[in-house]
Amino acid sequence: MAQYRIAGLDLSTRMQITVEMVLSAHERGWGRASQLAQDYGVSRTLLYEWRHKAMQSLQETLQPHDPRPVRSNKAWTSVPVSSSGPWRCGRC
Repeated sequence: MAQYRIAGLDLSTRMQITVEMVLSAHERGWGRASQLAQDYGVSRTLLYEWRHKAMQSLQETLQPHDPRPVRSNKAWTSVPVSSSGPWRCGRC
């Protein structure tokens, strides 16, 4: 399994920080990004990168999509048929 470069920040902690960062500056409080960066030993730039990626993912996930299933252009895959081999039926 891949290791994080900042050992103290496991996935759960990163998710909690990012959820807080998704809030507007007004909602999370003035200076909160700086405080989080200091508390966890990361840069504010990294926190804003996580926020940006989270917002992109949320927008992509929650935007309207066509509810119809995606259909493939090919209904069947061509398989070569041979009269010899273990799959040959007894009547052929």
